[in-house]
Amino acid sequence: MNLETQYETAPEGAEKPVLAAWQKVALVFALISTLAGLSLGGFGSEAAEVSAASPQANSFAAAAGDPSSSPEDSQGPGMWAPLLAKGGLSFFLAFCVGYAVRAALKVLFLAVGLASLAVFGLQYAELVGEIQWERLGEFWQVGVAAARDQVDGLQAFITGSLPSAASGTLGMFTGFRRTG
Repeated sequence: MNLETQYETAPEGAEKPVLAAWQKVALVFALISTLAGLSLGGFGSEAAEVSAASPQANSFAAAAGDPSSSPEDSQGPGMWAPLLAKGGLSFFLAFCVGYAVRAALKVLFLAVGLASLAVFGLQYAELVGEIQWERLGEFWQVGVAAARDQVDGLQAFITGSLPSAASGTLGMFTGFRRTG
């Protein structure tokens, strides 16, 4: 099979790649960051100081301290482990959510457009009687209110469930953004 011949005969309107180059670079950087953070100590090394309100404050380990750790250890590469692991993972997960939301919205807009065309065509052909646009407007307002609640829930997910809201927001933007 000759690949050059196929490339030369490809139509001008060939499909664009699924992800742009900058999105691929951002994803690779997030995955490398996550792997680097996990290899440096990951998610378990962040509880260096225990607050007085936590249940761990009265434990034997909190009172005695860790004799093997020194103050210099907190400035080493292990200090960056949680930031790298959580930041990279948050970016990657939010990218996936943003990409899925964008794909779902494309399908939703296509379905609404086709349904609208079908209704207008049936009404023009007089196969459907008078459409009650006021009731349709009320239905639209209910749908907008429900969508607003869902967006608030998504915002709560991003700020509460993802370990790093900043990299999660950036990942959501990157996943939702157009590729071209």
